Amino acid sequence: DGSAAEVFSSADAETVGIHFRWMRDYGIDGAFLQRFANGFSNKPLMANKDRVLQNVRESALRFGRNYAVMYDLSGVRAGEVKRVFDDWQKLRATVTEDPNYLHLDSRPLVAVWGVGFADDRAYSLEECADLISQLKASGCAIMLGVPTYWRTGERDAVAAPELHDLLKQADVISPWSVGRYRTEEQAKQHAERTWRADQTWCHASKLDFLPVVFPGFSWRNLKGPEARSIPRNRGEFLKTQISAAKQVGCEMLYVAMFDEVD
Repeated sequence: DGSAAEVFSSADAETVGIHFRWMRDYGIDGAFLQRFANGFSNKPLMANKDRVLQNVRESALRFGRNYAVMYDLSGVRAGEVKRVFDDWQKLRATVTEDPNYLHLDSRPLVAVWGVGFADDRAYSLEECADLISQLKASGCAIMLGVPTYWRTGERDAVAAPELHDLLKQADVISPWSVGRYRTEEQAKQHAERTWRADQTWCHASKLDFLPVVFPGFSWRNLKGPEARSIPRNRGEFLKTQISAAKQVGCEMLYVAMFDEVD
């Protein structure tokens, strides 16, 4: 009717507390806190990022959930990836002392999302490799968020031979699959044709494999009833992905996305 529509804000500690309580109540082990790297030079944005981080730290402890920092490189310009390590250096002494900060083999886990995508990103694979080297040298375990077809170097992934060498420097590989299939049957096919081979590659390279599942998607609220959508089917779409992942031997899942508002 033209009046303002309100949504929640993760800058509100009560909101984040509710989200972590839901995680506890429904058996979700923890959350990756996305810390977008394209706003590190903006003081108001940084203040908000830090406020959300503090809310997550407090709520994870209160409700017995794990958390880890995920640096999202989306929107980062050439030459700016190095800012991620500078930020981590500021955070590390504080967050890694939290009993609920996620560790892998006694090393604090840091996620870097946006490596190897073929969508004309301004930063380079070389910059990503330098960041991974710095994080490893500082004693971190590393999870990389990569495109769906990272292994074959097609469609959403760069066809660069150095990508596989870069990925082998990590500890966990997590391919983004949101929107890559639209029905329950397509989800089953994706697990069999893509995730199974992905997992085999990761195991051979001594890496953990963390596939992404999602509950469905719609543009209808924004674009009207004719907009394309991926039906949730009362949870069946999400359930099918989870079952398919288990069927091909996956041992853990990343669910996209817990509280994102676009």
